[in-house]
Amino acid sequence: ARTVRDYCLETELTPDTAAILCPTGENYERIARDLSARLAPECGGPLEVRIVAPEDRAWPPSPRHLVLIGNAINHPLIFHLHVNHYALVDEYFPGPEGEIVHTVHNPFGDYRNAIILGGSDTHGSARAAEVLIRMVRKNGPRLGFTLHSQSSRVPGEVPSAADFAHGLAKRKEQIDVGDLPNVAKDYGLLYYLTGDQRW
Repeated sequence: ARTVRDYCLETELTPDTAAILCPTGENYERIARDLSARLAPECGGPLEVRIVAPEDRAWPPSPRHLVLIGNAINHPLIFHLHVNHYALVDEYFPGPEGEIVHTVHNPFGDYRNAIILGGSDTHGSARAAEVLIRMVRKNGPRLGFTLHSQSSRVPGEVPSAADFAHGLAKRKEQIDVGDLPNVAKDYGLLYYLTGDQRW
């Protein structure tokens, strides 16, 4: 009998339940160690920091949630999520001055989640770490679904309410003629790229 996979919607950040994994490189290691130290007061202690070498492509067997810093080009575990369509962060997106904080829930059915602190470069990853620190300080170490996306690659201005309503009406016309997959794909991508829940 088939069952629906548990989405594991909560990600708890404590030394027993989570570890920070970063790619090789002095700047990424500094971001990871700083993140661990700054989260420690809210998380009951520092999270373990692990360096992931390019050849470490296997999903770790550890029973912990993973905080992944970097992008699909420099972090093999983010690449693993990227090719499975769970994450979209590489050297192009989010681009300069951009960052992504995104939870991925139970992607491989082992009841573990990932928090991607993504940037196209170390500056973006450092900004993503700052966003996570602010979230944990405000809401505590237990995160639900999270999607924060800031990118210079996507227009910062969202449509006006009138234009948005007009766009929805046009999309409804597409749905009425059976074009639902393209509508869902477009809206899903716009939601991911902007983090704007209206999409």
